[in-house]
Amino acid sequence: MKFLAASLIVLTTMITSALAQSPESNISFGVNLGLARFADTSALEITLGLWYGSHRTGPLFEGAFGADWAIGHGTPYDMGDADLGYAIGLDASEQTHVLIRAGASLWGKNDRTGGIGENGAIELNHFANLHRGWSLTVTWRRFSGFSAPSVAAGLVFR
Repeated sequence: MKFLAASLIVLTTMITSALAQSPESNISFGVNLGLARFADTSALEITLGLWYGSHRTGPLFEGAFGADWAIGHGTPYDMGDADLGYAIGLDASEQTHVLIRAGASLWGKNDRTGGIGENGAIELNHFANLHRGWSLTVTWRRFSGFSAPSVAAGLVFR
């Protein structure tokens, strides 16, 4: 965990100056709906995300908060992510890009138990027009004792 914290501090220091100097940095948000695998059960996942950075090629900060409802158990897991990443434009107009990101994750269950872990994600975004688009996201969260992979689709707005 100390390595993760030190890595995030170093990356934040390096990326913050790049974001501050980029004329293309702005804020975007999105909502995702997907399936997650928690410990021994599947779950329906709903997340809200907010990010700051380039929509084309460049660094970005991303934060997300959501809930995973275990199918058949009804006990929700609360999730939170804070990530650093990089966007890579895939076409000449840069309407389609891949986001590669990693960072820290928090989880909680029944407001009594919880923990901290790490996550990594690959996200494909396509903007059909200037302000709206769709996303496909694969995320792998790892906590002490279990992992929580998820696949989600969503809408993104900038």
